[in-house]
Amino acid sequence: MRRRTGRATARGVGAAALLVGAAAALTGCASNAAITDYAGVPVVRVLETREATAGGLEDDGDQEPGEVEGALENEQGDVQDVRFVEQELEVEPGQAAATYLENGVNFAVVLWGSSTCPPVGERLHVLPDEPNAVRIDLREIPPDRPCTMDLVPHTTVFGTKTSTVEPLVIHVGDEMIELPVK
Repeated sequence: MRRRTGRATARGVGAAALLVGAAAALTGCASNAAITDYAGVPVVRVLETREATAGGLEDDGDQEPGEVEGALENEQGDVQDVRFVEQELEVEPGQAAATYLENGVNFAVVLWGSSTCPPVGERLHVLPDEPNAVRIDLREIPPDRPCTMDLVPHTTVFGTKTSTVEPLVIHVGDEMIELPVK
């Protein structure tokens, strides 16, 4: 009878871990579980531009030192002050929305519901017949749980693929959200 040594067992475990890691990399997502969730809408970085004046960049008085990211020339040849500002994602009340976060590393899904029983995404699944489409499972709310009758946004964050060449279609509950190419 052949006895297995610790080295052979470790080598077998290492090979199995390598195969599991390769399979995870091929799916494009680090994990299918939600990364985090929170009440409200996500804060995103938005490019803001202002026209430059003949004497220099227009000063509206609200600029903090070091806030200017640079200057661009638009199609008409005018120089514009360009900076990134952080602001809450603009969403229509009651409408599901999605956006990329952290330069496309993650994406956030905003759903609307009761503040005491919010719609929370738990897992996402890539649809086999649509590789650029996912379905998000929502956390189940116990039927006997009392919920308020308000309508507020709730955000769930998931990891993304390393690159996309088509918009991501997100199916969640009865909603379908199309997220443009990142």
